[in-house]
Amino acid sequence: MTKKNKIEILVILVLTIAITYTVFHTLVFITFIPTESMLPTLQVNETCIFVRSFQTSDITAGDIVLFEHDGTNLVKRIIACPGDTVLIKDGAVYINGEKQSEPYITGLTTASVSTFEVPKGCYFVMGDNREHSYDSRAWEDSYLEGKDIKGILKFSM
Repeated sequence: MTKKNKIEILVILVLTIAITYTVFHTLVFITFIPTESMLPTLQVNETCIFVRSFQTSDITAGDIVLFEHDGTNLVKRIIACPGDTVLIKDGAVYINGEKQSEPYITGLTTASVSTFEVPKGCYFVMGDNREHSYDSRAWEDSYLEGKDIKGILKFSM
C-alpha cells in the first residue's frame, strides 16, 4: 500500500467519523426508555429513534417527543399545542372544550391544576402511563418550549 493510499484511507475514515458524529448529535437521536411513564406505548429499556424537526409546525398533538427538562432527557406525548386550552376533569382530557379519545393511555388522568393555557411557542406534554409520569401537570412551569424538543419519535424496538 502506497503512502497516498494510506492518506486517502485516513481521510475517508476521518470524514466518516465526523459525518456519523454530526448526524447522531444533531439530526438523529437514539435513546432508551428509562421509566414506566410511557407504558403501554413504549416499554422500559425499549430503544427509540428520534429525528430532529427544524420547524415547530411539524410537531402536532399526539407526537411522541424527546426533550431536555431540568437537565434530563425525557420522552412524552404532545397533548396540546401553542394557543390550546387544556382542561383535566373527571379523569378526562379536554382540548379547547373537546373531550379527547386517548386509547393509548393507562391510569387515571389527574392534576392539581385543572386548566392550562398553552403559551405561544410551547407545548403541553404527558406520559401515557398517567399515574406514573412526571410531566406538564407536575412541573413548576407546565409548558415545554418548542426549542427544547430534540426530536420526534420515528421508530422503536
